[in-house]
Amino acid sequence: MMVRTATCLLLILIIGPFWGCNPHKELPIRPLKPVPRDFIPQSQSKGKAAVVASEDWWKIFGDKALDQLMQRAFSGNLDLKEGVQRIREAEAMFREARSARFPSLEAQYQPSRSERPGFFGKKDIGTNSRATLMSGYEVDLWKKVKSGVDATSLELRATREDLKTLGLSISSQIA
Repeated sequence: MMVRTATCLLLILIIGPFWGCNPHKELPIRPLKPVPRDFIPQSQSKGKAAVVASEDWWKIFGDKALDQLMQRAFSGNLDLKEGVQRIREAEAMFREARSARFPSLEAQYQPSRSERPGFFGKKDIGTNSRATLMSGYEVDLWKKVKSGVDATSLELRATREDLKTLGLSISSQIA
């Protein structure tokens, strides 16, 4: 009885740490359900094209004064400039995450010079140089790198859509 309990305990201690190393499964992406006919605008159901909000939707009116107002609002808007910088930041984050897919290589060079008093009043001067070269690569067994790249890619897309939404919001307030 004692041997059997000890064997079970030993087996649990050996297998237990590896139990958590089970790679995760990707969940299947379900296709979107079709939009019910009740939700389709009347203009589309009769064969006419619906007007979709574009980035420069106000140009439909052909009003020069409105065009000038929009130009002035967009050129001096600090929120839009901040949004552009957020896109640049998200692009840099995406490039950084994507770079983890490739091997890394690092080189260093460290020269040094030392001076100390020597015998008979002469100074001892020494020069040392040290060069190192390091390389590394992470094998993506559990898709950590791929998940990071996917996440930053989606974050970049969301940031771009945020900027479009901000532009649409500003233009709708002016018009």
